Amino acid sequence: MSVQRIARRYAQALLDSAIAMNQLDVIESDIKVLAHAGASSSELRAALRNPAIDNTKKKNLIKEIFESSVSPLMMNFLYLLIHKNREMYYADVIRELRVLYDRHRRITRVDVTSAFELDAASRAKIVAQLEQRTGMTVAVTYHIDASLIGGIAVKIGDTVLDSSIHGQLERLRATMLN
Repeated sequence: MSVQRIARRYAQALLDSAIAMNQLDVIESDIKVLAHAGASSSELRAALRNPAIDNTKKKNLIKEIFESSVSPLMMNFLYLLIHKNREMYYADVIRELRVLYDRHRRITRVDVTSAFELDAASRAKIVAQLEQRTGMTVAVTYHIDASLIGGIAVKIGDTVLDSSIHGQLERLRATMLN
């Protein structure tokens, strides 16, 4: 079975439990804590992947790191991953959980890259247009890339909408070469 299928099954089970226990909002904050810890701690990732470390030590590590910052539901879920020897898929499960949570809440994650910092009015206009286009609530992450020269590039999933000057110049160059 593929890693993604394993991760999705565990993530779906946790999401279903959170919905049944009316703890969906709690899970959202837990996802942020776990994703940040997984991304910022190479030691945590290494410990969870290391088969030489026994499950009791891994559970104690998880307890030490997360007990005060995540819900009991999430703690039990992390213990379950360890018990089932699936802790090496920690990051994959959290990533899938984010996707399933967003789908359930009708949220789409969008990256907006501009050549310079956008003001609040421009950001609000972009969000409104993206929400109208997608029909979903939009969670935007803004990036700055001076090489765009001007305009913006928007990434929604696998789709990139590039209205930057750099992108327009590249398309013009490609057209002229053909």
